Amino acid sequence: MRILTLDYRRNLPHSPEEVKTGTERFARDFAAYATEHGHEWIGIVAMPLGDEPRTIPGAHPGVQFTTVDFGNLADIPLEDHATLESLEQAQAAAHERLATVVRDARADLMFLNGFSHSSWMLYRAGMRAGVPIVIQHAGIFVRELEAHAHLYPASYIALARAMELEAARGARANVFLNEHSRRAFIESVGSDDIASSVIIPLPHAGWAFRGTYAPSAGPRRRIGAVARWDRIKNHEAILAFAEEAARQDMPWEIVVVTTIPDTPKRAAFKQRYRSVITVVDRMERTELADFYRSLDALVLPSHFETAGGVVMEALAEGKPTLIAPQVGWVDEYRELGMSHWITDFSNPAVAVAALTAQFAQPAWPELERFAAYVQSTHNPEHVFTSYLDLFSSLA
Repeated sequence: MRILTLDYRRNLPHSPEEVKTGTERFARDFAAYATEHGHEWIGIVAMPLGDEPRTIPGAHPGVQFTTVDFGNLADIPLEDHATLESLEQAQAAAHERLATVVRDARADLMFLNGFSHSSWMLYRAGMRAGVPIVIQHAGIFVRELEAHAHLYPASYIALARAMELEAARGARANVFLNEHSRRAFIESVGSDDIASSVIIPLPHAGWAFRGTYAPSAGPRRRIGAVARWDRIKNHEAILAFAEEAARQDMPWEIVVVTTIPDTPKRAAFKQRYRSVITVVDRMERTELADFYRSLDALVLPSHFETAGGVVMEALAEGKPTLIAPQVGWVDEYRELGMSHWITDFSNPAVAVAALTAQFAQPAWPELERFAAYVQSTHNPEHVFTSYLDLFSSLA
């Protein structure tokens, strides 16, 4: 089977940059698995303006990339477009390039790993070519834009919702990471009349699971978070949590792995953040395991997460994560008797009290149940096989 997908520059052979995001890592790992099982992987990669489409062999047999100029969205007056057809016309040259690339690829199936404006462009090219399309909703595009509404005209956010709904209706299958993300998609995009939807969970990192699943001897604690400097990650709640812990004179160190932009924007907030939080710059993936082991627990107060890979990564090292109700693990937490690890971060005193109560426990047997669940349900081989079985039924 020839699988055509939107891929990423960091996955190109000899890329000087390490793979960073979950969708990049998923594409890299799934490509390796699919080609090892006899399939072909054709990754479409957006490249700078002016580049002609060109084919680049991948680092492994069966993998190849095609670089395509998707055009520069910044050059388009987004507020001037009220329909998807008008927006496509404004990007006509880029759409034509993609249509040619997709037609020439002679793919058996198109896989959209996550959704964005670029994904929609590739989706339309796939529909013209009559290629069956599967979408993995690793996030919700319109929610990401709404979190940054100050950067986009309202008309474009409305178009993004229309893109997402059009693709969900036109795809042969829509894959969600859990029931939470499927519910959120229907609420956000505004319709439940989408094409066949299935749940296939996020694969865990493949790290060996270890840990005692019990709090260490107190009272000093090291509380961590791993979150890009982004509105949807809710750094305001992390700061409020840290300030409340300091106000209560808790013997806690709050450590966050993030990169704070060196700009004057929100300077006072950044200064307050650094005054009560130890900020660690983004680290290589191999270093993260050591970071998790150094912690007593993590917090994840995001305004929205379809899943949150950090929960599985920390769990592999025996560390629990206190999450907000908007994080994709809420159903699993409740089913596995971990409701007490869900808290309202809009009230920092409640969040501090919730974590304090867990540190007072002699052991965390619920984490052992959670770890067993993740190792079986989120096993990478199980996840990737589920995708290939779905693809085979559609191609």
